[in-house]
This record gives sequence, C-alpha cells and structure tokens, in this order.
Amino acid sequence: MAAYLAGRRGRPRDALVVGATVTATHTLGVIVVGLLLSAFSALTGEGSSPGSAWPAAC
Repeated sequence: MAAYLAGRRGRPRDALVVGATVTATHTLGVIVVGLLLSAFSALTGEGSSPGSAWPAAC
C-alpha cells in the first residue's frame, strides 16, 4: 500500500483512508473467523469443559 500511495502521490488523507480501511476489514475478518470457530466447535461438541481431559486419553 505504501508503494501505491507513493506512486500515486497520495496525500496524508489518502493514507489515513487506506489505513482505516485495512484496519476495519482485518478486524472484521478476525471477528468473523472467531465466531465461525466458536459456532463450529459448539456444533461438533468439541471444546473445553471443566470435566474434559485434554489431550484425550487413548
């Protein structure tokens, strides 16, 4: 992104918009992945509970 802004003679405002966009999309992506992992682990019954042994005994 820095090379793009330098090549396009980007203004500080442009850098701020790009930075805010990257930050927002990254944060949203991390939240979505976390929610999906939580949902799938709840559906499969996997997860940590006080009575479970991890790793499972063979």
